Amino acid sequence: MGHLKDAFAKYDRIMHMIEAPDAQIDTLRAGFFLGAKTFLDAACKSAKLDEERGRALLDECRGDIETFQAEAMREALSMFERMK
Repeated sequence: MGHLKDAFAKYDRIMHMIEAPDAQIDTLRAGFFLGAKTFLDAACKSAKLDEERGRALLDECRGDIETFQAEAMREALSMFERMK
């Protein structure tokens, strides 16, 4: 397998362990690979820019990812609190 397929396989196993519907797994897979493609496009674009602008583009991507992670963590904690 390739790196991305191997990386997604971890999520696929988790989704099967929690008995997620096939449609949900397919949606997760599509989002995973679209995200990887979007980041690869940004990385390729940054390589064509001067160092300052290229770094700024990648820093912006990092910021977007960190914002998403923080929002996901808040949502997960909120769900956990509602289960108490």
